[in-house]
Amino acid sequence: MTMRSRRERHDDFASRQQGWAGTLSSALLECAGAQLRLGLKDRTGEVDKTADNHCTPHAAGSIVLLVDGFEAWLNEAVWVLRPATPKLMEKEVAKRPVLCKYRAIPEYVTGTKLSVTESLKQAVGLRHEIVHWLPYARQGREAVPKKYTALQQKGLFITAKHKEADFNFEDKLQSYKLARWCWEEIETAVRRFVDAVNDASLRIDGTAANFSLYKSNDESRTARRVSVRWQLNER
Repeated sequence: MTMRSRRERHDDFASRQQGWAGTLSSALLECAGAQLRLGLKDRTGEVDKTADNHCTPHAAGSIVLLVDGFEAWLNEAVWVLRPATPKLMEKEVAKRPVLCKYRAIPEYVTGTKLSVTESLKQAVGLRHEIVHWLPYARQGREAVPKKYTALQQKGLFITAKHKEADFNFEDKLQSYKLARWCWEEIETAVRRFVDAVNDASLRIDGTAANFSLYKSNDESRTARRVSVRWQLNER
C-alpha cells in the first residue's frame, strides 16, 4: 500500500464539492504551543543558556508545527471561502507555496493585495531549514547563513559571549527566543490576513485565535484551542 500522492490529495480536495470537513490546523497549533511551553520549562534544566535565551529541542519542533499549522489554516480558508469565491479553486490556490496562498486568497476574495514581510518570509524559511535539514558547516565567525544575519543581529539566535567561538547553526535553530519570535510574526500575519478578507473573515476568524496560543506561556491559565467543522452543500 502506498501513500496518496500530492496530486491525488489535491484532486480529492478539488472534486469533493459538498460534505463535512473540519480543522487540522487547530491540532497542529495546540501541539506547537505545547512544544513552546516545554521549551520554556527547559530553561530551568541543564541546557545551554544566556541571560535572555536558551537552547531547547522543543523550539525547533514548535517552529515546524507552527508553520505547518499556518499552511493548513490557509488551505482551510480556501475550503470555506470557495463557494463565494470560485476562483480560489479555478486558480488552484491550495497547490501554491504557503506564502503565495497568503497573498492570493485575499486578492481573489476582496481584491486586497497583502504584502509579505521579510519577517514572515524568514519564519517560513526557518521551518524549511529544519524540515529539509542539511548540515551547515560553520566557518570562522559565520555561524548562520547570510539570509539570517538580521535575525542574528536581533539576538534571536543563542549566541556565545566569546568573540572567536559560537554555537553551530543547528543549535541556533533550537533557540527558544527564535521560536517565540516566529509565533509573534505569524500571529501578526494572520491578523492582517483576517482584516484583508473583511466580511468573509467571519468564517475563519474563530480559528485564527489559535495563533495566539503561545501567549499562554505568560499566563497562569492555558489557552484553549478553537476547532471548527463546516458543512458545504453546493449545487
